[in-house]
Amino acid sequence: MNKNLLLILHSIVLCFTAGCVSFDPLDERQNQTSEFLKDLQEKQASILAKPLSLEICIATAMTNNYEVRLAALDTELGQIARSVSFSAFLPQVTAAVGYSAYSKDPVTMSDKYERGSINVSLPIIAPSSWYLFDAVKHSQEAAALAESYVRQAITLDTTTRYFEVLIQEQLVTAIEAQVAAAEAENSRVQGLFNEGFARDWERSQAAALLTDRLHALEQANNNLRVAKAKLLEAMGLNPLVEISIEKTVAPSIKPEGTIEDLVLKTLEQHPELAIADRQVVIKENEVRQAFCEFIPVVSLFTSFSFTGNEVGNPPSSNLSYGFDAAWTVFKGFYNVANYKRSKLERTRSEYEREKTFLSIITRVVAAEAAVREAHNASELAKAQLAVAKAKAQDYAARAGEGLIKYSDALDAKAALDAAEVVNVRAGFAEQIAIENLRYVMGEQNTNVNK
Repeated sequence: MNKNLLLILHSIVLCFTAGCVSFDPLDERQNQTSEFLKDLQEKQASILAKPLSLEICIATAMTNNYEVRLAALDTELGQIARSVSFSAFLPQVTAAVGYSAYSKDPVTMSDKYERGSINVSLPIIAPSSWYLFDAVKHSQEAAALAESYVRQAITLDTTTRYFEVLIQEQLVTAIEAQVAAAEAENSRVQGLFNEGFARDWERSQAAALLTDRLHALEQANNNLRVAKAKLLEAMGLNPLVEISIEKTVAPSIKPEGTIEDLVLKTLEQHPELAIADRQVVIKENEVRQAFCEFIPVVSLFTSFSFTGNEVGNPPSSNLSYGFDAAWTVFKGFYNVANYKRSKLERTRSEYEREKTFLSIITRVVAAEAAVREAHNASELAKAQLAVAKAKAQDYAARAGEGLIKYSDALDAKAALDAAEVVNVRAGFAEQIAIENLRYVMGEQNTNVNK
């Protein structure tokens, strides 16, 4: 065998062997971790320099969130697929060149030839290509709608996590005040016990109330840490870093109209229905493509070839052109079966669209009911907080005058603490319910695609 060929094969084997031997899983994992953390630090350096607003959190999520990135890639792939399908309408040009030598007689002489050819073909009657191009076009539009819907979902998710951080911060503030009040109350009951005006179990109840508030404060701080980590995760940032957010958020406004109005508006604008409409068109085009298997494909072609040699013979060339018609007469009943399958797939897509239609109506009804329930719960929590606050103040005053037991005053204080927690959660639950209704309706946020 040729020595140069052996040397090339040996080098290729060495390259592959070196690549396999040099891979170290531990080093690879450490390098990837270091690069990933470095990338996160670069992203968060400017973003976390000041308290985050809800708009900044959403904008950051739109840039860094991996679901958004994947949806954007799907949209870009759809654009490329459309370009690929359009290539069926353009001329197909192939060029070939070659050089060959062979010996007539090993001793006397050998012949050497040069050859080349250029072939151009253009389909002029190929309806299947038109239907394929149209189907790909609708697939691209569906991918763009899906990307927009993913962005709306990320907006809702980021908003919910942002509100959860606000809830936990307000709970921490409220429970810190409760701890301070419980410490003062515990000291007061301890003094009354020392003077014989309170019983031992009342002193124990005050101490238990203080312990309960201390544990609640620790739990609230843990929940706040987790809520911040989840918000940072949605933003595509390191969940371990510390952040601060703005305390005030513009209240969400419930979409106006009756439930019938909301449903009609949803059916006009919801991305899922728009995607389902395009799926029906895509399946219809597949039916047409399957039918086109029974139709011949007509193409225009031209071909030029050249052949020469080095022994003095004149070179030869040839130019041909004309029409080609290709028709698959029989393909083992594949065409018939494929046509039936495509028709069933089209019917399936219509059923899927009707199913989506009913599902969206149900979701709007449920989301609108959830908003009203959340509003009622918020109003009730405010009323109960006002009652609990007045009762706690009244019982504290009456217990100080010896008119009631201190245990009753402590029970009223515990009820006030619980009412404050419920009120904080109920207020933000209404905001989250409104945002969820807007998402279920497919209502487009003006900043969602920026």
